[in-house]
Amino acid sequence: IKVLCTKTYMGVRAREEFFMYYNTPVTSLHLPNRSCKAYREVINKVPYYMVKVAKNEYIGCGGKSLEKNFTHVTYTLSLQSEPQAIGNIIRDPVIKLDFTCIFPFIRTVSLPFPVEPISSEAMVRVDELDATIQMMLYTDHSYTTAFSSAPTVELGDQVYVEITVTEPADFFLLRINDCWATQSQQANASEGLVHSLLLNGCATDDTVAFHSLSEGESGLNGQSSTIHYSFAMFPSPSGAPAYLLISPHCSPFLSYLFSLFSLSIAIVSQSHISHI
Repeated sequence: IKVLCTKTYMGVRAREEFFMYYNTPVTSLHLPNRSCKAYREVINKVPYYMVKVAKNEYIGCGGKSLEKNFTHVTYTLSLQSEPQAIGNIIRDPVIKLDFTCIFPFIRTVSLPFPVEPISSEAMVRVDELDATIQMMLYTDHSYTTAFSSAPTVELGDQVYVEITVTEPADFFLLRINDCWATQSQQANASEGLVHSLLLNGCATDDTVAFHSLSEGESGLNGQSSTIHYSFAMFPSPSGAPAYLLISPHCSPFLSYLFSLFSLSIAIVSQSHISHI
């Protein structure tokens, strides 16, 4: 028996011989909604009985209420057989296969200090699903050359940031919810400089701008698996040293394309920048 969890559907399949042992024809197999029926398919010369449910059919086919906690969200369906009655007698057992797909909901990762190169990755594995998220700094608006060590950025110069889902490609949509900068490498630091760049997806710093990924491809927040944005380096607070080490942090969220609502993976990353 194999459970199928993909970005477009979920399902289950089992060898035909399993059902034949219990005298269960494929025509008697269905999901809780009897109109969602199983079918026979031969894969590598092996016959299977299977069922697949597209994302917009999950509720209609009798999917159970979504279960979620702080880390995962769970989809559950049941493949069951119709009782095969002979007169008033049912001799063969009724088969019921509960199958579940579990997807990541929230993950948090921070970039180590010191940074070489300036990037952050998080890998999440749930059953057969891996998600790798990376954050990097680039030298200019072309986003072709990434910094390989912590750069020194002068006051007023633009800082170019890329956050992307590297694996799996074209599977998630990224949305940057919050970005901020602190003097500490700890994302939740409250002492010293705390400068907000984005809040709830909207710029709180007038110099923040999102950039298109390529000609004709939207650079809007939440419409791609890669986000390019920039901000201008800001002055040190009164009394701070001339060279100030700052740590930008971002909390991007991932929307899983199969979900009926937004599933999220959060990653908090920092890249260390010093400026005059």
